[in-house]
Amino acid sequence: MVDCTNRSDLDRVCAKRAGFKCIMTTDPVLIAYTAKRTNSGRTAWTRIGQAYPHESGAGLTVVLDSMPLDGRIILLELDERDHERMAAGRARRSPKPQTKASAPDSRRDLPKSD
Repeated sequence: MVDCTNRSDLDRVCAKRAGFKCIMTTDPVLIAYTAKRTNSGRTAWTRIGQAYPHESGAGLTVVLDSMPLDGRIILLELDERDHERMAAGRARRSPKPQTKASAPDSRRDLPKSD
């Protein structure tokens, strides 16, 4: 078994094609965007989805949150802000350890003995 979590995305796919069983994260490898030119001449980028390695290792699975009207989707590698955003999301979803003050007191639930 090969630990693919610290490898590049292309290395992970190649290792899987070669028959190695990889331990992969569920983080996307590409981010899907659409781009529109505004009246002021600037380009407005909108994140519309992400692409994950396909479970068979041959290709990608693209998950779109919305579909651009012109049908043009731009897939880009993750940048530092994407990594920070995903780490913050994982931290929000991870269970928080209960402190003594917030832990439920099981003695309160016991019936009073006479």
